[in-house]
Amino acid sequence: MDETGWKLRGHSHWLWTAVTRRATLFHLGPSRGARELVRLLGRDYAGVVTSDRWSAYRICLSRQLCWAHLQRNAEGLGLRGGCAEDFARWAVAESDRLFALVRAWKSEEAPRRELARRLVPLKARFARLLRRGAASQDRRVAAFSRNLQGLWPSLWTFGTCEVEPTNNAAERALRRGVLWRKGCFGSQSGTGLRLVERILTLTETARQNGVCALDYLTRAIAASRSGTPAPLLLPTPPERLLDLFSAQAGLKGEVEAGQRLDRR
Repeated sequence: MDETGWKLRGHSHWLWTAVTRRATLFHLGPSRGARELVRLLGRDYAGVVTSDRWSAYRICLSRQLCWAHLQRNAEGLGLRGGCAEDFARWAVAESDRLFALVRAWKSEEAPRRELARRLVPLKARFARLLRRGAASQDRRVAAFSRNLQGLWPSLWTFGTCEVEPTNNAAERALRRGVLWRKGCFGSQSGTGLRLVERILTLTETARQNGVCALDYLTRAIAASRSGTPAPLLLPTPPERLLDLFSAQAGLKGEVEAGQRLDRR
């Protein structure tokens, strides 16, 4: 998962995205808080959420922290020099080792328990790094280290669950939204917000499933005008994906809410 800024008549909104193997869902809301996350995923979502360290994601029952974000955080700390630079050098080295380890494991097509076994020495080294960082005289390094100590289980979820150690898929999905925002400077109405989130959901999910988005949209409009069922975007939608999309259930209610916002 990931999120980025948006505008509604010049006021701040946030574009959220949730990416699975077969579907991508976008949501536009007025805040970057946990309430919007609940609106996107629902209250009872039991899957693993891969994200950065943003506080809203603390409500997730199962979580994987993005190691790419952590590496960039460490590189930023290194710019402070002194003991922070030493800490950052060690942290980046361990991140590089982790990515190399994951690539080697994937190339061998070994079982996930083998990945968990190979992670043991890396976890031990990283724990030592965080203990040293937590005692650092540099307050930023100390705060960063203590934060990761508190999130320790979420660093290693990918060792036992079928998730990636980064949220790169969500970042890639958001890029199209970012380009849209730069070209149109945001939305001017609540109905416009709904259009953005649904068109982005359609195009990204269509791409994942090898479906032509324009062809699907043409058939969907034709079905709506003829009163026939809409075509399926997913060939055989798994129950979990249907649950995810049901987080935005009540299409009519959402449209009415957008229309009320337009009248303000």
